[in-house]
Amino acid sequence: MFKENMDITIKAYISQIRVSHAHDMLIHTDLPLIDIALSSGFPNTKALNKEFKHLYDISPLEYRRKINMYDH
Repeated sequence: MFKENMDITIKAYISQIRVSHAHDMLIHTDLPLIDIALSSGFPNTKALNKEFKHLYDISPLEYRRKINMYDH
């Protein structure tokens, strides 16, 4: 029923919410990646890396470095 109405599986939807939360934390905090992963609902950094890279085509650490490069 969820997929019929939202055109996405519950698992994919939850993953997008978690990655979005991690994305915001990468931009607005200096927390270590493990803390961001756990705070965003991922069991470890490997799981965060996999989902983040799937959605953004870049790892969270590479993304953070890229963002920090533009801040300085």
